[in-house]
Amino acid sequence: MNIPIIVTSCINPNAPLTKLQDPKIRIDVTIDALKKICKHADNIVFCDGSAFDISAELKKHPEFDNKNIEVLFFKNDTKSVEMFGKGFGEGEIVNYAVEHSEYIHSSTCFAKLTSKLYVDNLQKCLKAFNSTGFFVPVPSFREEMIDTRFYIVDKNFYNKNLKKVYKKVRDLEGIYLEHVFYDVLIKLDKHKYVARVMPIIRGVSGTFNTNYSSDNKMKYFIKTLRLKYLSIFSNSKEK
Repeated sequence: MNIPIIVTSCINPNAPLTKLQDPKIRIDVTIDALKKICKHADNIVFCDGSAFDISAELKKHPEFDNKNIEVLFFKNDTKSVEMFGKGFGEGEIVNYAVEHSEYIHSSTCFAKLTSKLYVDNLQKCLKAFNSTGFFVPVPSFREEMIDTRFYIVDKNFYNKNLKKVYKKVRDLEGIYLEHVFYDVLIKLDKHKYVARVMPIIRGVSGTFNTNYSSDNKMKYFIKTLRLKYLSIFSNSKEK
């Protein structure tokens, strides 16, 4: 299945609690992650919510020659992002991409990946998509949040359940996009949206200005078992 990947970007950030502010560094780490994504993805939709056109930067790197990268950019609701947080801005970016991307227009689903990050086992995750949802609840066995760094979702499912929830984000009050996604998804059947494969996410966090180190084999094994447990447990409850 050819699933377009939305890479959500904000080269010139204006959200509170974002430690990596330098646009030059943000461009560099974004380009580095995109190079890795291109090795495993067919269609990429790069969408920036700070009105930054990354096209000129892409032309500097031969790795992007003949790659299917659709570049979108617009100016998000700056005042709301400053007031409510980066999850509010991310919601606007995803919605803009869904509404304006030619790749997504011709697809029934899409993946979303935060810029500056990449997924080592991307193809494995895409193949594991069940045609409805691919979300990872966190942390441990207390699913109080959904990992919104990377997910895969059917467009109709997204539009019906998740399109508008970003408006509830209040970063300064400790209410993040991860929480509002969870509040919606927890009410639905888990087997419809819990991921079957644990994504191996690497890259740089713009929020914390830190590198995501790779999990050791034992930690990754435990996370994978947890996803299987959630799937089996949800199915057994429905029966």
